[in-house]
Amino acid sequence: MKTDAWELIQQNLQFYQTVMGRAEAGLVGLNLEAKSFFLLAAVEELKYPAELARHCLLPRPTVSFLLKRLEKKGFIQRKSVAGDLRRFELVLTKSGRQTMEKAQAIVTEVFAKSFSNLTAKEQVTYAALLAKMQT
Repeated sequence: MKTDAWELIQQNLQFYQTVMGRAEAGLVGLNLEAKSFFLLAAVEELKYPAELARHCLLPRPTVSFLLKRLEKKGFIQRKSVAGDLRRFELVLTKSGRQTMEKAQAIVTEVFAKSFSNLTAKEQVTYAALLAKMQT
């Protein structure tokens, strides 16, 4: 029996939505929503809005809007890039790091509850399959 790739994509998306839906109340308590959480979590690795947009699969205007909100909340700062006054990079603030770490713990706990439905062998297989498909 051949597995339908589109159905698997839909199931993966539904699982992601379920995890984030269960984590939503905790994220809201930290003054975050899912998209902002993923942007915040990526800022240290990806310093520029265009990179964040590609990484999070979001339109640039949406990323700009969300980044302005994160900046207003004091979670990130924009810093000028030396030698190019038109560019800026994003920096996670102390408050942003603390919030991101709390949010990661919330999302991780929710995911872990779902993951605990798998046996230890299934968990290892799941991780190996994800890694294999990304190569």
